[in-house]
Amino acid sequence: MAVLGAKRTLAGAVDGIGFLRVVADVLVRDKKLAKRPKQVGVCMAVLLILLVVVGILFFIAKTRAEARMTAVDTRRAVNAFDRGTAETMPTWSFRETETLVFFDGVRKMAERNGVPEQYIHDVYSEPEPARKLLLAAGEMETEGRSFTQQQLGVTELLSSMWNRLPSQNKQKFKNAPMPR
Repeated sequence: MAVLGAKRTLAGAVDGIGFLRVVADVLVRDKKLAKRPKQVGVCMAVLLILLVVVGILFFIAKTRAEARMTAVDTRRAVNAFDRGTAETMPTWSFRETETLVFFDGVRKMAERNGVPEQYIHDVYSEPEPARKLLLAAGEMETEGRSFTQQQLGVTELLSSMWNRLPSQNKQKFKNAPMPR
């Protein structure tokens, strides 16, 4: 009888706490378990651990899905960049301080990826390449990516530009001193 009532009550439980209350209610109603409080505590602990594990698995799956979507959006922006079809500037690009913060973050991440500071400086100094990087960020913003995700995408783009550069051109950047 307690199981039948639990099924009805369980159907009405929406959140995790409601579920725990339903399980506790079922465990307390069961005459055999009511006489053994230690077993009730163990059952509750097992259920709590199970809920935590399910929550962690959900978080991992969600994080991986977001990472895949970011990678897809970055590839779309890179493709639009390569085809020259990127048309949208990011909304923050008209505010000088945010643009400086954006490019400073991209510079730091690109340097960590092995892109020489001189190459980054030259790309930023030329209006057309800097504009194209902003357009790529705008494409990512159109896809719903955050400011930080746009920085990561543009860093990836800058790194791929560096990697596509012929080796003789790379040598001049690696050996050049950074102008101050």
